[in-house]
Amino acid sequence: HMLHDFYVSATSCGLIISPEKSRIFTSRNCRALPAFAMGGNVIPHCTQYTYLGAPVRITPAIPARQRVHPFVKSLLDRLEPRFAPVKWLANNAAGVSIPVARTLYILLLRSVVDYLSPALCQLPKPALEPLEKFQNR
Repeated sequence: HMLHDFYVSATSCGLIISPEKSRIFTSRNCRALPAFAMGGNVIPHCTQYTYLGAPVRITPAIPARQRVHPFVKSLLDRLEPRFAPVKWLANNAAGVSIPVARTLYILLLRSVVDYLSPALCQLPKPALEPLEKFQNR
């Protein structure tokens, strides 16, 4: 009901939302969720989508043998080489100022995390703890 109300409000403001192209992305059991309707159309569920050309699929559970969610592990593997120059510059004897180190961090690391935020927000909080530990280093 709220989705339909949003659709009506957005349409009245001139925002165009295409119900035909919309999907409900969820890692939950689709049969247990209510139907989402917008503009008289029922929005289908999906478990995978393409974001800026990259397929995104999040499984609801972490396999027992893994301590880090595969998606978070992949992200950490991509961030580690980007972190090395920031760490070196910050720890070098000459060093860089905190504002410069922060700018480098935003440029090299935070931009990647922000790019993946639509997928990360679907994960449970415990799955994001390794990423939080990495960011606090």
